[in-house]
Amino acid sequence: MLALSPYSQPFIEQRTLSGLSVPVMYQGGTLDTGVTPSVRKSEGSYDQSPEPKYFVEFDQAGHLAWADIGRKTARASIVSYSLAFMNHYVKGEPGEPVLTQALPGVSLLRYESELGTNGAGEPYTPPLPIVSPTRTIHSGGPRN
Repeated sequence: MLALSPYSQPFIEQRTLSGLSVPVMYQGGTLDTGVTPSVRKSEGSYDQSPEPKYFVEFDQAGHLAWADIGRKTARASIVSYSLAFMNHYVKGEPGEPVLTQALPGVSLLRYESELGTNGAGEPYTPPLPIVSPTRTIHSGGPRN
């Protein structure tokens, strides 16, 4: 189940999410203040759902980020996570690394699945440059 900015409050209150029998990926945004906090909070949708489960929160994404009329800041990452999830759990393809790595623009990624677990989650962290005594090497090649 791919739950895009889902209104899940009734299921949280009734504590019925533990009955899910399919993998679930919740997606939310830091600007979606009416929905995403219910997924993220302790004992919220993510916590109450059985494994395998994922939660991706996109930085600066509001409730309409998943619609053609929403802000397009997170669109590429939304598509990447959605396709990786569906390809793995629907098509049976091997899990892509994106399912366990926070991409740029992701404020929080949590997962508990056969691919591993990361507990409280992780924000995107840019790769650190490799520093040598005489130069710094960036992803674009060496610079003196």
